[in-house]
Amino acid sequence: MKSVSLPSIAFAVAAATAPALAQSKGVVFTLSNSAASNEVLAYDRDAQGHLTFRAAYPTGGTGSDSGLGSQNAIWLSKNGKQLFAVNAGDDSVSAFKVTPDSLQLTDVESAQGVKPVALAQRGPYLYVVNSGAEGNVAGFRVTAQGALVPIPGALRALSTTSSAPAQIEVTPDGKHVVVTEKATGSIALYPVVAGGALGAPTLATSSGMTPFGFAFGKKGALIVSEAFGGAVDGSAVSSYRLDESGGLDPISASVPTTETAACWIALTGDGRFAYATNTGSGTVTGYRVNPTTAVLEILDDDGLTGVLGAGTNPLDAGITKDDRLLFVLSPATNEIAEFTVRNDGSLEKLPSAFGIPSHAVGLAVR
Repeated sequence: MKSVSLPSIAFAVAAATAPALAQSKGVVFTLSNSAASNEVLAYDRDAQGHLTFRAAYPTGGTGSDSGLGSQNAIWLSKNGKQLFAVNAGDDSVSAFKVTPDSLQLTDVESAQGVKPVALAQRGPYLYVVNSGAEGNVAGFRVTAQGALVPIPGALRALSTTSSAPAQIEVTPDGKHVVVTEKATGSIALYPVVAGGALGAPTLATSSGMTPFGFAFGKKGALIVSEAFGGAVDGSAVSSYRLDESGGLDPISASVPTTETAACWIALTGDGRFAYATNTGSGTVTGYRVNPTTAVLEILDDDGLTGVLGAGTNPLDAGITKDDRLLFVLSPATNEIAEFTVRNDGSLEKLPSAFGIPSHAVGLAVR
């Protein structure tokens, strides 16, 4: 266990001076990823979606001052009461309690590996994927007090020592932990057994090269972005079903975005629309998702559902619970871009919020 004093002086000051979360329509969180002192950055959201910086909350760990090449470096629980963050600089994971007034740091623990890049929670279990050294997946039990307790039998290696994991998440039924591996072109499925421990993984070959971000839709459909190694205008998005044997059955295989480096992906809560951020093109490509079959259909033939602009290099994306607003992290231009999501899935650009650190990672929307 990493030794940490809770709360730190800086955290106590931030918590004491920050406006109440309850005063806003919602909150958007990102992670500074600073090597000096990693912080969760909170932005209040008004009814129109405009963001106002509220406060920075130290994680008790350090970041890397560089991109992590991952989705879900920060995770907000489904009920909005817990928040977790990776500290890639000192190989730790932080847990916060989300209150109406602030974030309260409850624990900082070793990630049980080197360079944690992504995490996911379901129920009392939190899982983190570590990309450094040999790479592994580690599991924790989250106590009622917000402490992180390593789960015996939940430490599992990735498929190779250089798999370059991009994301980790738990299937909606809680039976598997899923990890995308960019370098191997594999999607690994680890069965969750008694007490949150993990079994040996089943490896499914991605439909397209460089599987990256993903989200679960209706009936457990898995929607995955494919960066195709950054090939110009060569990226795509695929959909899958999890079969009874723990493998993946492709539904829509590598539907092109017509854009470059589709890496991060977000899905509306009703499961009707998926959005891939194209880092190399500065754009967002939208897809219509059939709620019954999970078949994908691109919304715009040219792939330009949303345009941020050259050099924005969009990364993480998040959608509000009412499916009205899409937020996109673009640390290259120090901004969080904002879009209105129309009923037909089309996007309308809103003014961005600026001042984001150039090495920020992760995005969580409430």
